Amino acid sequence: MRSWPNRSPSANRRHVGQSERVPGGVHATQHTCTLMKQIITALTILTVALLAQAREMRSWTYQELYDQADLVVIAKPISTQDATEKAVLPNISPNVHVVGLSTQFDISVVMKGDKHLKRCVLHHFRLTNPKEIMINGPMLASFDPEQHTRFLLFLHREADGRYSPVSGQTDPTLFSVQKLEGAVSGADEEAWGEPVEGVSVRMRADKTRWATNETPTFKLDVRNQGQREFGTTQSQKTGRLDVDGVWYDWTGDLDLKGSWLPPGREYHDIQVSLGSDWKATQEWRDKTQAPPSQIPLKLLPSKHMIRFAAQIQDTTVKPKPQSIYVPSNPVEIEIKLK
Repeated sequence: MRSWPNRSPSANRRHVGQSERVPGGVHATQHTCTLMKQIITALTILTVALLAQAREMRSWTYQELYDQADLVVIAKPISTQDATEKAVLPNISPNVHVVGLSTQFDISVVMKGDKHLKRCVLHHFRLTNPKEIMINGPMLASFDPEQHTRFLLFLHREADGRYSPVSGQTDPTLFSVQKLEGAVSGADEEAWGEPVEGVSVRMRADKTRWATNETPTFKLDVRNQGQREFGTTQSQKTGRLDVDGVWYDWTGDLDLKGSWLPPGREYHDIQVSLGSDWKATQEWRDKTQAPPSQIPLKLLPSKHMIRFAAQIQDTTVKPKPQSIYVPSNPVEIEIKLK
């Protein structure tokens, strides 16, 4: 006959407060309580330390930055030089010692200020000891001209002709010095189409030669270097396609999501494909007859010049936003027999 362990309630009953012992004679409950006290004490000390280092920081809106600026530009850094100036940053404690810098910028677009200005010099700072570790330290600006990165700058003019960040020298990258997405070479910079309302479009072919059984594809970049906000879609479907001087419209599905295009915003690598959903509308001369059918895009073996006009929308126009088309740079491709 099989014997089973005794499962009676009295056999396994444990008095309240009783606990098993762990090696060393320390009760598990006591050990847990001690550990929790140590953790709570450590967290309290850390919280007090962080609060002691906290500092007030003003929040700036784009409108406030623009209104108080003498110069608002989109520009690329081309060189940085140390100055002999030594200073202590304002509005931060304990004292943060810094060294003055002068960074020269090539200006792409002037949004406020002298429209003929081609270059400007930004006066800013770096830490005296770059390896110094800080809690809640300053947000200083640094630039690498080799990366060809563009910045949106809100600047005050100083007495010596240099410019300084509108929001101050302690945290310039938080508001006044804003890095724009994407980095381009000088050659790519020239490839953009003419801007419309500050918005410009660049088109790049995935390759320049295509067989007749292939569908040519491109990548599209859109940027807003103007002063106004627009709506757009990151899709080819709302745009227009120019092939050898003939404009084609998208006739496929239009399941789209809108995107905002504020000043300084860029969108990259939007796909454009020269498929049969692009159709040209023939001139409708005789209105007594049905409108002529649309002509699907068909690329014959030859060289072709392609442009794309991206759609942006002025949402300030009521009741319906106004559509504006911004043409890209022209791109030449060649179609060859398979």
